[in-house]
Amino acid sequence: MPPSVETARPTPDPGGTAVRDADEAALFDWVAETCGGRVVRATQFSGGNRCRSWAVDVQDDAGRTRDVYLRWAPPRPPGVEPYTVRREAQVYRAIASAGLKAPRLI
Repeated sequence: MPPSVETARPTPDPGGTAVRDADEAALFDWVAETCGGRVVRATQFSGGNRCRSWAVDVQDDAGRTRDVYLRWAPPRPPGVEPYTVRREAQVYRAIASAGLKAPRLI
């Protein structure tokens, strides 16, 4: 039996803040709404530089499961770092528009 949405959500870091926890809860709610189902499993990956990454299973009302790879950049002060999730999405769109295999963005 898959874990509940509450247990599927990532456990906050020991130094985490209520704001970050609320942001992550809202993020998983957005994934469920965007994918048209409910989050039944989320496994966080380590690494990813400044972004957080999860493999997420979203199940629709018919019981079909959709696998989603989620990348999220927690809020942080603006900087000079050019490698953002927004830029990463632009690169994936450019790759797809050139007819190459690329992840579908949601």
